[in-house]
Amino acid sequence: MQDDNIAHAVAELAVERRAKANGMPLIFCMVSRHVQVDKWLPSQAEELHGLVQIEDLNREVTECFMSHLLKADSGVDECLVDWVYDTCGGNVCAIEVLSNELERFKALRRSGQGRVELSEGTQLQDVPYPEELLGIALQGFEQLDLADQQLLKAAAVFCQEHSDGVITRKVFTPLALAGYASIESESDVEAIEEKCLQLVNSRIFAEVPAGNRSSRSSLGSVTTLSFEEPDNHGRHFRFVSELILHVASTLILEVQKKRILERADTASSRLSSQRKSCQSQRLDTMTEECCESQRLDTMTEEECG
Repeated sequence: MQDDNIAHAVAELAVERRAKANGMPLIFCMVSRHVQVDKWLPSQAEELHGLVQIEDLNREVTECFMSHLLKADSGVDECLVDWVYDTCGGNVCAIEVLSNELERFKALRRSGQGRVELSEGTQLQDVPYPEELLGIALQGFEQLDLADQQLLKAAAVFCQEHSDGVITRKVFTPLALAGYASIESESDVEAIEEKCLQLVNSRIFAEVPAGNRSSRSSLGSVTTLSFEEPDNHGRHFRFVSELILHVASTLILEVQKKRILERADTASSRLSSQRKSCQSQRLDTMTEECCESQRLDTMTEEECG
């Protein structure tokens, strides 16, 4: 459910019907993404002891769900699962819509063993995103405040900087985004990291554990996506879904992209120099403290002797 007014009306109807049920069982189910409705609806559901938190599916469960949807007795080809999961981030409704789109686009074939595979000659980057999913992603983007929108655009430019619109980089750090967002001080980088964590809570970004920063292709043998690490230290993030990345990218004017890239070169270099300088100062301080400690130990030994 995407419209707050409809959500309010339906919720009020459910409350009214519950009051008239006279103790008889009444089950009413309404599904809504938490970032797209105000706090009133969840609070009403919680008051009625009917709030159920639903999480997006992981990749393994996405594969099982696709096998069910596509009636694939022997499973679904990995590149198809990767494409669907990377596109929607495991959203249950979107998995079904994307699976249907693959069938509509005639991108699927069935092996003699009943396994669903990518059709010969088909390139997954040619499969269009369904309009209903694009509309939902665009609505979610427009509900963000201006600062969040600018950060998403900066991340989108970073992911596509050297590729003519093709996603070649997926993982980014707050330091990497800082230059693209015209940030020029270390304290502001910390603010960007905090903002990234907030976007993780909103299921727009996801934090990437150190052990999961390996390369993977969701386009079969066509293109390999590179997970470049702009910084080996600190937190790393990615877009939850490439659908969100796609929407953010399409909203960037060419002149904005050029301006972001120009600022990024100078700002990122300045920030890196600042960080190296701070690290050097910390090392100098630690060395001085170590020398002072050794000097005190020597004086103590001499006094004891």
